[in-house]
Amino acid sequence: MGSLAWARSAALSTLTSLALYGCGNPQPLASVPPPGAMSPGAAVPVSAPAPRVIRRFVGIPMPPNNVLDVDRTVTVGGDTDWLGRIFFAAPMPVDQTIEFYRREMPRYGWTELAVTRSDTSVLAYQMGSRLATIVTRQASPGSTQVEFWVNPLRARDTEQAAQPAEPPPPEPPAVLPSSFPRAPVDGTVITITPRGRAVDQTPLPPP
Repeated sequence: MGSLAWARSAALSTLTSLALYGCGNPQPLASVPPPGAMSPGAAVPVSAPAPRVIRRFVGIPMPPNNVLDVDRTVTVGGDTDWLGRIFFAAPMPVDQTIEFYRREMPRYGWTELAVTRSDTSVLAYQMGSRLATIVTRQASPGSTQVEFWVNPLRARDTEQAAQPAEPPPPEPPAVLPSSFPRAPVDGTVITITPRGRAVDQTPLPPP
């Protein structure tokens, strides 16, 4: 019994010493940041979307709010004399798109050559040495698919358009048959009718 009491007393003394040591030398506790206050770590760069490049087509009208098909659009040349093709969708019915170009193209200096209306309508215009062909067809209700082509005129066509038409050659003089009566040697004039009959003989005045 004495040894058990001694062991209990020694254990109690040890626990008391550890408790007193901890109270005399407190250790700082690690602070736990509140949720949302955690450090985000290294910054990760986010690439901004590339700016949308919109090409202006000088010299032709374009319907507002059109959607350009960049993959099918190819143009070459300068701003005022470019050639090529433009594909886009116009937010209007086919009839309104056709009337838009018939109204606006002359304002840009284009001369209307022909207009064909069908499921696929075609409009043709000319300005100088360039020929514009506009092909329209319905893409969806209220939307029109437009193919705008600008091609150069052939040099031969340009020269023919610039030169006036040549007058027809003069008709050759009528040749009377040898059986028709001829003027006698004494100077008598014979008048011939369209049927070839002599109807009047008038002597010439004396010299």
